[in-house]
Amino acid sequence: MSNNINLIVDLINSSKLAEARINIENELKYNKNDFLLYNLYGFILLKENRHQDAIIKFKKSIDINPKFFEGFYNIGTSYLKIADYENSFIFLLKAIELEKSNYNCNFNIAEVYKNLKKYDKAKEHYKICLELNDKDHEVYNNLGLIYKIEKNYNEAISFLKESIKINPKYYQSYNNLGSCYLDTRNYEEAIIHFKKCIDLKDDFVLAYINLGRIYIEQEKLIAATFILKQALSMDNNQSEIYYNLAISLSKSGNIIESINLLEGCGFKNNKIINAHLADSYCKIGEIEKGLQIYRNLIDKISEEDELKFFLESYIFNLSYLNDLDLKEYFYVIEEYKKKILKKLNFVKLKSKSNDKIKIGFLSSDFKLHAVGFQIIDVIKTMSNFKDIEIYAYSNSKIIDDFTRNFKKIFKFWNNIEELNDIEVLKLINSDSLDVLFDLGGFSVGNRLNIFYNKPALIQISWAGYLASTGLNEIDYIIADEKSVPKKHEENQFVEKILRFSDVWSVLSDHNIPIHDDLPALKKGYFTFGSFSNPKKINNSVVKLWAKILNKCFNSKLILKSPSFDDESLKKYFIQSFLNEGVQIQNLIIEGDSERNLLLKRYNDVDITLDPFPYGGGTTSLESISMGVPVLSKEGKYFLSRCGASINYSLGLKDWVCENDNDYFLKAVNFFENLDTLKKTRYYLYTNKNKFTIFNSELFAGKLVAEIKKKLQRNQTL
Repeated sequence: MSNNINLIVDLINSSKLAEARINIENELKYNKNDFLLYNLYGFILLKENRHQDAIIKFKKSIDINPKFFEGFYNIGTSYLKIADYENSFIFLLKAIELEKSNYNCNFNIAEVYKNLKKYDKAKEHYKICLELNDKDHEVYNNLGLIYKIEKNYNEAISFLKESIKINPKYYQSYNNLGSCYLDTRNYEEAIIHFKKCIDLKDDFVLAYINLGRIYIEQEKLIAATFILKQALSMDNNQSEIYYNLAISLSKSGNIIESINLLEGCGFKNNKIINAHLADSYCKIGEIEKGLQIYRNLIDKISEEDELKFFLESYIFNLSYLNDLDLKEYFYVIEEYKKKILKKLNFVKLKSKSNDKIKIGFLSSDFKLHAVGFQIIDVIKTMSNFKDIEIYAYSNSKIIDDFTRNFKKIFKFWNNIEELNDIEVLKLINSDSLDVLFDLGGFSVGNRLNIFYNKPALIQISWAGYLASTGLNEIDYIIADEKSVPKKHEENQFVEKILRFSDVWSVLSDHNIPIHDDLPALKKGYFTFGSFSNPKKINNSVVKLWAKILNKCFNSKLILKSPSFDDESLKKYFIQSFLNEGVQIQNLIIEGDSERNLLLKRYNDVDITLDPFPYGGGTTSLESISMGVPVLSKEGKYFLSRCGASINYSLGLKDWVCENDNDYFLKAVNFFENLDTLKKTRYYLYTNKNKFTIFNSELFAGKLVAEIKKKLQRNQTL
């Protein structure tokens, strides 16, 4: 019999599986209770990937011999291969009872625990493996992976380095070590290790994906797109490639290509793919289409990091709806609060006894950004108050000339981009702030969890997010009497309204010269313009603006935005207007330019058309600052009333529209009555220095007075 067993083993080792099976079946006719034959039969089936059939044969072997270690081990291993971890655990545990020091059995039990996310038990069995053999690079690699999952990066890096030391050609460890460096933002080391992985295994797609992720983080979008397209050419069956490539394309301005990529991939049921697709549709003004995807996904996405991105995008994009449903808006915010925000344990100072009022501003936009243009001179003025200290908490790695100007203003500058929430809270707490401003809301780069933990006595939302954050911990939002009338306050905000009598914000000064002549008289044609984000130019806006262009003979429309550097997006909007009967020669669509050139371009515009419902904030202020009036539709909500608020503060109530028809009629009327338009522009030009929307010193004074009033009231409570 032993000779026959040896023959069968030799056949199996020679990969002559069919011949080995015939021999086993012949032997079983005469030896029906031979557990070794059943075990060998199961082993053949396992090599043929017939796992369930293999398990049946292995179980027959342990029925015959209940103390047969290899039978239990092979059953457990078979279940492990098909990811049935519960059953794998049962049989491997029985095997380990029979041979406690078996290396392979301890290794596989560790694998089961790892897949069941029982990491302490997995580490325990991997370490038993090391006691039995301390030269197995794979054990060190797997321990490194577990420590990485647990975010214990020092231990993870140590084990992964040991794996590489034992086997310098084990490419997986280079990729995993690179991932640790990626997670800890040590991008240089991460790139070195991902490239080493690719050198060893040039078709290992995961290393290409990780390298692409780093380049996205570093804003090296050409490199990211190139490396991810390489990955896609090797393997078009991984959703992570499509997702990261779509992000790279979108960030580099190729939004239409990003949408086409996701629509054409084979992962239309993938939650993360769909979340990014929803955001991309919203970016091109297809708001309802994007939001419908969000609605279908809200109960499905559970991964914490992606859930944060998903919910923030969902909330932010709801604001672009023509008919915002406040119930839906606050429902999604409540989901965000339940699933993302966390109350953290940090030692709060018991009382504030500052000699000076300490005011902090937290933002990712202390840079060349629309929010920065509104706030810089206000903060500069506040910094000159002798009884006030100003603190910055910048959540961005970007440093440009505008950032450097901000840094000169703040007495205390803190970059918090690489700090976790606990570290930021401790920092703010040590600064003993009286007031903390949020300048981002649900915008990209926000740190709302800081405000949720309320490290300052008073917290205020301003400038960067013109809707409720839904956080009771934020005490006030700055608005004015026209942007948030008292009748709208109760159901639209959980924050109290810090309501100014004139405007909710201002535009910092610039010295770009204004042409006082009417462009229409100089050029021989009338020019409407909008320099707003194309995301705001939804289908309803396109239809109304097209109707105006078609009615106003010899008129053109200039659309200008950095997003239009994307040729495919430019073509998309051209086609949208062509579909409404506009002639292509009546459209001028331009991309990015330096801010001074952008402002000078207003000298070629007769009237600025404000999109809706999400109107222009900074763009409207800039248009007025260049003497170009803005035709704006008055909506129900703060962000849909900005243009109206600006016009009311200027005394231009005739430039505020009640509805689409009113908007159309007024646009045509101003087009037909150039004398009236010329008088309006002359009024804006000659009175610019008198308008409160350009008086940062006045606004800062009012803001400081309100802060002192609120702090005094807070101390008496």
